[in-house]
Amino acid sequence: MADGNAPNAPAKKAAYKRRWRNFLLDRRYQLKYTLVMVVIAGVLTAGLGAGILRQTARVEQASAEVAAKAQEASRIVNVQALGDPDDPSVKEMKKAFDAQDAELQRSADLMKRQGKFVPYALGAFFLLLTLFLGAYGIVMTHRVAGPLFKISNYLKRITDGRLGVVYDLRKGDELVDFFAVFKQMHGALKGRLEHDVEMLHKAIESLEALAARLPADQSADAQRLIATLKNEEAEKRQQLE
Repeated sequence: MADGNAPNAPAKKAAYKRRWRNFLLDRRYQLKYTLVMVVIAGVLTAGLGAGILRQTARVEQASAEVAAKAQEASRIVNVQALGDPDDPSVKEMKKAFDAQDAELQRSADLMKRQGKFVPYALGAFFLLLTLFLGAYGIVMTHRVAGPLFKISNYLKRITDGRLGVVYDLRKGDELVDFFAVFKQMHGALKGRLEHDVEMLHKAIESLEALAARLPADQSADAQRLIATLKNEEAEKRQQLE
């Protein structure tokens, strides 16, 4: 006879393979939790993106101002060069300012192009972050929703009078301690039912032995009682399957 307080022995079952179509066991809970994660990430990304865009605009403005000042200085040098075009120092200064002006203009143009790229980069980053958090949220909530879904199905079976076998959780599932308590409760219920079936079987055997010694009129009543008890025993044995 099984001990009524002992949990079920570990049941062996074929290895469970997670499939994407089975990840949304509790759509309302899982999608709600995932949406909260995505919204929080979106707010943080928007704040970070706004700061980056403001800083980029400031850098662009500063770069344009430097380029404009360099062009102004270059124009001054060009005016001086017109006054004395044969002066070597003026020619050298003009050449240096022209090179510096061209370099600053290239830097300003580069900053402008990079500034236009920043919003697209932020958008791509947010999209990738949303996809990652969405997948991560569904996977993580599945590890909670899975055990709850499993326990819910077992409770429905118990309500229908079918105890059966409780299989272990999948590798990586959460709520391990909670499921262990549930499994212990299921084992206790099954142990008590097995005890009841054993006691009922012994009672039937005793009645059958007694009916064999009774007169025919009393034996018929005893046989009807035995038949009723056997039906009840059969029903309880079905609950154990």
